[in-house]
Amino acid sequence: MSADLPLDRLDRLVLEGWARRRGGAPVIVDGDVRLTAPEATALVVEATAFLSHLVGSAASPAAAGQPGPVVAVQATNRWEVMALAVAAWGAGATVLLVPARAGRAALAHALEATGPVAVVSEEGLPAADHPEALVLGDRSAMGWPQWLAGPTPSGAAPDPHRGRAGVAVILPTGGSTGPPKLVPHTHAALARKATQMVDVHGLGPDDVVLMPAPLGHMSGLLNGILVPAAAGMATVLMPAWAPDRAVRLCRRDGVSFMVGPPAFFTTLADASTPTPGPAPSLRVISCGGAGVTEGFVEWARATFGADVKRSYGSTEAPTITSAWPGDAGDRKARTDGRVIDPDTEIRVDPLSGELQVRGPEVTHGYLDAGRWRTACTEDGWFRTGDRAHIDDGWLVVDGRLDDMIIRGGENIVAAEVERLLEQHPDVRQAVVVAEPHATLGQRVCAFVVSDPHFDIDVCRRHFADQGASRIATPERIVVVSVIPTLSTGKADRLSLARRAAEMAIDG
Repeated sequence: MSADLPLDRLDRLVLEGWARRRGGAPVIVDGDVRLTAPEATALVVEATAFLSHLVGSAASPAAAGQPGPVVAVQATNRWEVMALAVAAWGAGATVLLVPARAGRAALAHALEATGPVAVVSEEGLPAADHPEALVLGDRSAMGWPQWLAGPTPSGAAPDPHRGRAGVAVILPTGGSTGPPKLVPHTHAALARKATQMVDVHGLGPDDVVLMPAPLGHMSGLLNGILVPAAAGMATVLMPAWAPDRAVRLCRRDGVSFMVGPPAFFTTLADASTPTPGPAPSLRVISCGGAGVTEGFVEWARATFGADVKRSYGSTEAPTITSAWPGDAGDRKARTDGRVIDPDTEIRVDPLSGELQVRGPEVTHGYLDAGRWRTACTEDGWFRTGDRAHIDDGWLVVDGRLDDMIIRGGENIVAAEVERLLEQHPDVRQAVVVAEPHATLGQRVCAFVVSDPHFDIDVCRRHFADQGASRIATPERIVVVSVIPTLSTGKADRLSLARRAAEMAIDG
């Protein structure tokens, strides 16, 4: 299906992929807005003409592998983000996708580093306060706001070859303790990855993906825009994760494919009535991040009746490993998959246990005020910051290198404690953080989604039965109805660590 799509320009990949959508079915569903391929393409053509003149008046074309004139977009998931990205690529621009949750400081850093020729924002977000912001209108509208539908801006004639070999997109990442890192990716790298993922997941024109993850994150960009286009399938957008709404959308639109962390699926199951099930059409689930355990995979298979697999990737190196449709089910449950791209390599540093990657999908580095900062070793391997081991070619991610609790000088791996907790039949999800302690420095605090009777005594007996060391056994158990999450659906560990610190102060 995707083998003959263009791999040098993302705008062509998307537009040609949309054209393959069958029977006039929509390619984008955003609330009550349902855009067919001709309708979505017409909106892209309008926006391309507008942006081309802004881009045409910018500096000289970018060299291969370098950013071109930048179009910055900050918005929640909505059809305009998808159309503007494709239009910017068609105009020869690089798209800076700023997550809707990014604050003013992170936004200012990204804009200062990239110097965009246009800033597009949803009303009420920090980018809307930019002095030259182009603000999106009512999200239920099927046409462009007046600023785009009006007269074409003046400027030099657009260069149809500008930016084709350069950077397609820049994504901010990190930034919890400092300014975000700006991660660039080229047209060729993302197109190659998108077409590979169609085959890895066994997707086709009859499939529909539900996308609650922000389009300003790699998962949203790849699985909400590029992979669906490469497969000729539809994307159903959600501005934010809401389980009750997700159940309705899955049933209404026949959602067959979802990507996300465990929290999406546990809350989806909780929100549904027993019949006809949370998402009766769902057939492929790909999960990544902490908490994707063998037990979770088996539970999700039984709950959704879908092919459930673990995958591994990051903003810098999207979807490095996953499982293919014909792979053994136990491998899909116990590991994070095998390398997808034949030109990609993985290794584990023997001293630190850190997973390192090199291959065509890996970013060239971080962009900082027009200059590059490397994230690689001297021999060109990207340092992921994750601990892992490789089992006969299959990757198993064990947690973050810095995800360590130091109790009285003893190192405790939070991910290992979480794994032991989630082996208990009453625990559906667990997140472990360090709680400050006056004499020990830190101790283990666990937040669990579980039966209210799962208390500290039950936990101690369970860990003793598992043969776990006494110091690794949580010294505080907090039963919660739901684990707080970030916009990506990943556990919000920072907020839980703050809560643990507050509990430590209160005794």
